[in-house]
Amino acid sequence: MKYLSLLLLFFSAAASAQNADWKELQGLIDKAVNTNGKVFVARNYKIDRPLVVANKQGESFNSYAVTIHGDATMWDVNSRSVIQTTYTDAPAMIVQSGKSVILEGLNFQGRYIPPKLTVPELYGASLQEYQTRDCRDNPETPYAAIAVDPFCCGGISSDEYPGLGSWYINKSACKGTTGKLIIKDCTFNGFIVGLKQFSASCTITKSELRLENIRIGTCKVGIAFGGSATGSTTIENIGAWGLTHTLFDFDHYGIADAGTCEINGINIAGDVVQMINKARPGSKIVIRNVFAESLGRIGIWISEGNDRLDNASINFRYINQVQYHPDYVLWGDNVTISLSTLRYYGQVTPMVFLGNQQHVRVSYQKSRPLFVNDAKKERKWKNDLPVTVTDTYRPLTINGNAKTGDYVFFFDKKNRYLGFGDVRENSNGKSRIEYLSSPAKYKNELTLKY
Repeated sequence: MKYLSLLLLFFSAAASAQNADWKELQGLIDKAVNTNGKVFVARNYKIDRPLVVANKQGESFNSYAVTIHGDATMWDVNSRSVIQTTYTDAPAMIVQSGKSVILEGLNFQGRYIPPKLTVPELYGASLQEYQTRDCRDNPETPYAAIAVDPFCCGGISSDEYPGLGSWYINKSACKGTTGKLIIKDCTFNGFIVGLKQFSASCTITKSELRLENIRIGTCKVGIAFGGSATGSTTIENIGAWGLTHTLFDFDHYGIADAGTCEINGINIAGDVVQMINKARPGSKIVIRNVFAESLGRIGIWISEGNDRLDNASINFRYINQVQYHPDYVLWGDNVTISLSTLRYYGQVTPMVFLGNQQHVRVSYQKSRPLFVNDAKKERKWKNDLPVTVTDTYRPLTINGNAKTGDYVFFFDKKNRYLGFGDVRENSNGKSRIEYLSSPAKYKNELTLKY
């Protein structure tokens, strides 16, 4: 009984200490919000519930100005001004309806652990397939370091953050959402989404979001864009140095029509599958000054026009490490790439580009760019025959006159591109195709062209 009493006392004290951290920091935030003041995060905090930065009066939110700052920089490793969550189903911090909010020098640490996948499994997974059950992975309300303006959507209760129901109001009662938000010298590590900005349907104020010196550690998604169609986002210097599937998302957790977005300075040096996920036109996006190592692909980037990627140096993850080609390094419509180097460093490796895109003064060095739309339009195929693929990782042998060094493309019966591989051997009228991309996902008969 003494032992049991000691255990109960120990756990009670631990829970009390965690709760005390939240109470202390939330109390400082509430005071600053009510006085348009400042909060200095002088030490590390371990919180057991979300920190809410808001001024709620009855069924509406009043605007405010506040600064919450600490001693962290984007170069810190879990050392100063850390805000660490003990839960996995809500944001570490929520910002709602602020007139002017500054978050600076904060290190957000969560409990997200990525799925245990092999290198081929990781780089072959879509964003939707890349899942974990250990954290809240709701596209509307994911586990995040920072969530901006989630409370005046008037959404479905099952999509609300658990335990925060009293904060939600109807959209009709919302006087305005966050006008200006500056996030500087912050780290997001161990979350499904680093920063989740809520959608245009919830945003009735022209929003201005500025991020500067941001480190993305291990997250499923770095930034999920939202805000309003008339809003703007500026990012200056962001690094992705952990295991992250998608750095910028405008589709699954974010929205396509998120206003204008200018990003200057990206450094990717971790295991990042894709830089951007934007499957629908909407926001105008300009990205400049990118350096990336071992990037799986640039991603999906569909635009209405005038989107740009300028001055990028991108080295893609080697095919012999992944064991197959990506279906594409960029699926982009109405995107211009200029003054850039795209390559598999030191290797003669094909790179497939899908969609209508412009490449201006782009170097591929030894790598070979393949523009599928141009090839289809100009009918440059040497042959056309049916084939059935059953296993991506197993080399495929085909009949025909394909030569070593040729590239074999797979299309469905409606002539839609599915993937490709390259011819490594040819003898006695048979060709050996290796490093096949995703056609094995399709069990029906495909058309093969080379």
